[in-house]
Amino acid sequence: MPLSHNLSSRLQEIDQAERDVICLLLLFTLLMVSGCAFSPAPPIAQPEVTVNPLPDSSPTSAATRLTQPSPTPIPSPTPIPIPEPDPGGIIFVSDRDGDDEVYLVDEPGKDPIPLTQNEASDVLPTWSPDGEMVAFTSTRDGSHEVYIMNADGSGQTRLTNNEGYDGYPAWSPDGEKIAFASHRGENLEIYVMAADGSDLTRLTNASGQDAFPSWSPDGEKIVFASDRDGDFEIYIMNSDGGGLVQLTDNLVVDECPDWSPDGKRIVFQTSRDGNHEIYIMNVDGSVLVNLSDDPAYDGYPEWSPDGEWIVFQSDRSGDHELYIMGADGTGLIQVTDDPARDGFPDWLAVE
Repeated sequence: MPLSHNLSSRLQEIDQAERDVICLLLLFTLLMVSGCAFSPAPPIAQPEVTVNPLPDSSPTSAATRLTQPSPTPIPSPTPIPIPEPDPGGIIFVSDRDGDDEVYLVDEPGKDPIPLTQNEASDVLPTWSPDGEMVAFTSTRDGSHEVYIMNADGSGQTRLTNNEGYDGYPAWSPDGEKIAFASHRGENLEIYVMAADGSDLTRLTNASGQDAFPSWSPDGEKIVFASDRDGDFEIYIMNSDGGGLVQLTDNLVVDECPDWSPDGKRIVFQTSRDGNHEIYIMNVDGSVLVNLSDDPAYDGYPEWSPDGEWIVFQSDRSGDHELYIMGADGTGLIQVTDDPARDGFPDWLAVE
């Protein structure tokens, strides 16, 4: 092989070796640079966080809790006391002394005061509007007649003089007249007379029995009971006997009506429930309500002067006694307590 060719080949090998060395150096340099660029950074120290445990939710835990404030209680309104009725001023009939006499409940809790004392029967007392006089029925002269007396029992005077029956007296609101039932013909009728017994006028004229008159507070009308249709019903008429209106209509006994002081209601006695009960109704006969609702006898109701109470007689204790109840039937109070028969009450109209 010629020398020139060998030299050229050698030079080419040297150049190739140098290029290889240079490439290795460049590659090494690149690797070193890359290693510096991609080395992971040391971790940044995080601040230590202390986690407190949640408080125990059991009832025995001592952990402090937010306490909801208790609601402030709203005070209940103080009930307005309803005044107790004062039975002072109630007159009634009792046979506790052996015969029917008129008595006065002067003070609650005390023995009643006798206003009449005789061997006859004195019944059906009723106060005058001013509380100065009492009208009543007596047999002391041999027949039932209407009498009047002072509030203390003095000055007893007969107003009627009739062989038949005169009874159930009722004062007019102005105290000038007295309505009553009289048997002067074939049956009982309603009459009116002056408070001294004069000026007698007949108001009803029916085939039945008319009794138990009671005046309206304005003196314009009279309520009464009549059996003109076959059984006792409640009727209203003008004070001159005209304008008759029937309020009840049934096949039982409705009687003993009494007009309320405000003129809006009528209380009466009825047997419509199979026994005698006390009912109340409007003056037009509507809205009937049983007030007494007891299996015993309850009857002869009369209003208190303020219209808040009703006095009546009842045998619910075993014998006839006087009771008071509210105008709605509540608040029952026993007034008398005696083995004798007490009944026919009337409440002093002056408050």
